[in-house]
Amino acid sequence: MATVLCSDSTAATNQTTSLAAENPTNAIDVYGGAENDGYGSFPDPFPAPYGGQGLDQPMDLVAPQSDVTIYANVTANGLPAQQVDVKFGIEGPYEKLPNGTLVKGQRWQIWGEEMSTTDMSGVATLTYRMPWVCDDPDGITGIWKIKATARISDVDFVDTMLFYYERIVYIASVTTDKFTCSHIGNLVVTVNYQTHAIQQYPAFFIVALKDSSNIPFGLAQYAATIGGASFCTWKTGSFNASIFIPKWASYGYGSVHVNCFDQDPTNDGFAYGKEYSPCPGFFIGLVGDVNADKKVDMKDINAIAASFGSKVGMPLYSNKLEVNGDGKIDMKDYYMACRHFGETYP
Repeated sequence: MATVLCSDSTAATNQTTSLAAENPTNAIDVYGGAENDGYGSFPDPFPAPYGGQGLDQPMDLVAPQSDVTIYANVTANGLPAQQVDVKFGIEGPYEKLPNGTLVKGQRWQIWGEEMSTTDMSGVATLTYRMPWVCDDPDGITGIWKIKATARISDVDFVDTMLFYYERIVYIASVTTDKFTCSHIGNLVVTVNYQTHAIQQYPAFFIVALKDSSNIPFGLAQYAATIGGASFCTWKTGSFNASIFIPKWASYGYGSVHVNCFDQDPTNDGFAYGKEYSPCPGFFIGLVGDVNADKKVDMKDINAIAASFGSKVGMPLYSNKLEVNGDGKIDMKDYYMACRHFGETYP
């Protein structure tokens, strides 16, 4: 299994070694840029150093289905090498191991091997669009590799460039400050997000609450500038959204929905990716009323007892039997329901 190191200064092993260090007057440098939902540089390269300029340097993130242009700058005797055939190899995805080593992912394949000839400036150019398969497209995201090879005087010169191919931002987690809420109160939602983007991009988050009737009743917006990551390292961010629960919101179990766009959707903003899933839940009503019948009685106590000891993912678990929303049904839920035993909703 071929391996590469996840480093901005190290390229793949088990490949032809570049001889540029031995003969600096003969060399090849591969770099590029992408369209990236209109925020990239296509057809021009990303500005240095974000385009991978320099031997074995990484390029910035490429967004799904983006057009990409790859350049190979070839020099011979320190001058532009004209009419030199350059082979471009495109492959991925790779996965990063805990020790920083990259290995071929399950969906790894060679996606393209094409030729281009250098122009009067000694630059060969290749343009293509990144694939987005219908069968689990996120399965082909990860670290990709482009390898450019040029032969000068019977010697192969190689430069390798790594880049992330994935969504510009991911919502990593969504939590709430409490599980059971009261009407005419607030629910605080904490959103954590992450990106591998090195350059900066706009982001517009929307947090929406729906009640037990699936009616949206509260919404919060948060605008941010994301990016600034180092290659192979997540750049993280977070924010809190406090949303008011009106008296007309339906009694019972509600849900939190979080999405991220490039800008406000009312101004034609588009989604960077999928809605956060699974949607966190909350309960509007009496503490301990797990069956949502507006009273805390033995039916609630028995329902909690029947699923006692279960956790998220287990057959007996249900978030509708939660009292404190910590992902498990235990003595905390039982005691909280008992403390409110006999209460009824007005």
